[in-house]
Amino acid sequence: MATMIMVVTSIYLGTALFEVRGAVDQERLYKTKRQMYYLQNAVADYRINNNSTPLSDLSALLSKPSSLSSCYLSYSSNFTTMQLPRGWCGPYIDTSLFLGTSTAYQEDAWGTVYLLSSSGTAGDYTYTILSCGENLTCGDSDDISVSF
Repeated sequence: MATMIMVVTSIYLGTALFEVRGAVDQERLYKTKRQMYYLQNAVADYRINNNSTPLSDLSALLSKPSSLSSCYLSYSSNFTTMQLPRGWCGPYIDTSLFLGTSTAYQEDAWGTVYLLSSSGTAGDYTYTILSCGENLTCGDSDDISVSF
């Protein structure tokens, strides 16, 4: 009888552990997708101000790269129309939204750094943010990416 109780308890605990692990994995996936959405919006804001200069890595969202001018307003030649701010007008992200270190915004829920790539020409860049996913290996079926 005691053996039967041990077997049933082991099966129950094994099932519960499997479901808890699945819930943790699902939460990591959701967290990574939320972070990527937030980063997508931050990159979009950066792109509005710096469309002629592609973003090379996510750290430029937090601190001004030396290659960019500080934020300024541009006007039409007759000063009647003000255009959008140009130059680095950041920071484009609030690191307090990401728990952990000041660079936590650059990592997915598995602790792997997001990969950022851009393609296109000045004024028409397309960006892709990539997470290597749960297995930490890029280039396979569990990768998570967003292109915009």
